[in-house]
Amino acid sequence: MHESTFGWPGRLVSAQPTKLPSHHNGLELQPSQAKRTEEQGRGFVVTCRIADGMKGSNLRWTQGGQEINAANGKRISLSKRPSDKPTSIVLIFDNVTTENAGVYTCSANIEGQPEEVHRTFDLSVYSGINYDNVKLSQSADIGSDYVMTCNVEGEPKPMVSWRRGTPIPSNGHEKFKVHAEGLTIRNVSRADEGQYDCDATQMVGDSTSNFKRKAISLVVNYPPEFQDKNAEIHYSFLGGEVNLTCQAEGEPQPEYDWGYYDGSFVDIPLTELKNREDFSDPSRTQLVKNMSDASQFRELVCRARNQLGTAEKIYRVIEVDQPAPPNFTFGKPSSHQIRIHVNPPEKQDGPLPTTGYRAVIRPKHFGAWENATVIDFQNGTVHILDSLFHNTEYDIKLASRNPVGLGQFSDVRTITTSAVSGAGAQSLTSFTALCILLAGILLTTGVSS
Repeated sequence: MHESTFGWPGRLVSAQPTKLPSHHNGLELQPSQAKRTEEQGRGFVVTCRIADGMKGSNLRWTQGGQEINAANGKRISLSKRPSDKPTSIVLIFDNVTTENAGVYTCSANIEGQPEEVHRTFDLSVYSGINYDNVKLSQSADIGSDYVMTCNVEGEPKPMVSWRRGTPIPSNGHEKFKVHAEGLTIRNVSRADEGQYDCDATQMVGDSTSNFKRKAISLVVNYPPEFQDKNAEIHYSFLGGEVNLTCQAEGEPQPEYDWGYYDGSFVDIPLTELKNREDFSDPSRTQLVKNMSDASQFRELVCRARNQLGTAEKIYRVIEVDQPAPPNFTFGKPSSHQIRIHVNPPEKQDGPLPTTGYRAVIRPKHFGAWENATVIDFQNGTVHILDSLFHNTEYDIKLASRNPVGLGQFSDVRTITTSAVSGAGAQSLTSFTALCILLAGILLTTGVSS
């Protein structure tokens, strides 16, 4: 017997099972993509649910013909809602790996469907662009052909290209050659030092790509060299010092030695070195040498060396006379000042001019030379010694200075500052009397007590 019902506007129609749209069969995936691409290490979820208005049972996920549950999930877990008669089941991926790639199927028995229904999605997992094993600072010897490497990792394997400000052609370049092992730089020069960009492009799926860029620095190794290769001239006097500074360029940073030059390099005996100091900047060194013997006035050599070579620079130390004492006279002294008129030494210092003077001054009757006041002043004719005691006899001696150092001192001369006169003297006398009076009062008070 044929069942029927009345449809609007009153015609007879057949009662048939609910007909689903062609785009689903009673199951829905959220998200709904049939193909999904994820980066390794990420987490995500895919929900399979029975469509609204439908009834179903035996809702489950399978992969490779095996049902997914807590025991075989491979970092995949399930969440059923509600748990007793679920209408949705969530597939949870935690830290997805390439092992999780494949086709996943959600299945259920849907009321009104003659067979079990299925919805699937195809999961692709890729390993993103990884520069962890790329050496970001590389070095090449000058004059060599160097292969700069960029061992970028990823799955699918990224394609690598190079830039140095602008893209480097993959072929046909006179200086560079791009190949599977990296970037060859021909006949490396110091101009090739600097930053290079390693660009990695990775195709993910049919229409998606990843791109990353990493800077790689190139250091060019070269032997030591001096900017000024000419010999340097220095002066000293017997018993004085010579102070030499040596600086060379080179990579790796050069190490230094000092020696004499007698057709070849000869180390300076340690007994001849007063000391040797290195600047805080390790690219240069300083030698301070005590010229205690006339035989030491000769050519010295600074030798700079690294693993690629050696460079030498000559320093000629020429003996000059020690600066002679200056001629000086005194102007009329005041109570607190002495004026000194200085004339350059009668015997000049050869190629080295006088650059200044040193005065040493002490009170004659109650001062020792080791406690004397030292005053340095620049070259000139008149110099004033200030802040002195009034009516006091002073011993004074002077020495000349040139670029090499300080010369011998003159004979000691004596001069007396003037006494304080007028109102100043009266004030001083009153002050002295007041001090005596106060001392007497204190003494009397002490005796009384």
